[in-house]
Amino acid sequence: MTNDAILAADATVVFTDPTAKRKRTKRATIEDFAVTEFEPWTEPDGIDKSCVRQDLTIVGMLIPYCYDLMFKTKDELKAEIATWPDDKGELISRAFIDATAFIKAASTLINAAECRILVAGAALEVEGA
Repeated sequence: MTNDAILAADATVVFTDPTAKRKRTKRATIEDFAVTEFEPWTEPDGIDKSCVRQDLTIVGMLIPYCYDLMFKTKDELKAEIATWPDDKGELISRAFIDATAFIKAASTLINAAECRILVAGAALEVEGA
């Protein structure tokens, strides 16, 4: 399996029609988790981890800015925006879009990592280690 396929498999969510009759399914047991297999990711050549660090920096700066922004009135925001250079609104809008995408991807990564920890822990429990 590729890294993307593993990540997708780790974080798969199935949405069903809420009006449809639900099938009874067996709840996963610790044994079910224990026998789950996954392969470690391999780092593709040419990947620059500094991009992740840069995205984290942007998110780290943007969240406090957004938090402070939430406590301003409309008039305060209008006065602030009026002082911006012409391209600042576009830059901030792009930062919002990029940060949101990064946070969604990071959330998926965190959930997938949690699944792997749970699977490994279940295997330890079942094996009696």
